Amino acid sequence: MRFAPRDANSAVLNQVNRELLMRIQEQGIAVPSRTLVGGRFTIRICICNHRSRREDFDLLVREVVRIGEEIMEEG
Repeated sequence: MRFAPRDANSAVLNQVNRELLMRIQEQGIAVPSRTLVGGRFTIRICICNHRSRREDFDLLVREVVRIGEEIMEEG
């Protein structure tokens, strides 16, 4: 998963996604990890809890967009 609005360059998006991951974890929304895919910082989601529901992932996607936009506005 990667927050990636079309008008931002890769270096900026790497920084935004680093900050985004930290905020998601700090706010207790989810506990994703990170990885690099093709040199791009990416938020890694591992689904291993049998109690996970679709609503959990819908929330995560909404929050990634919300927080990502918030970070872009701050920058």
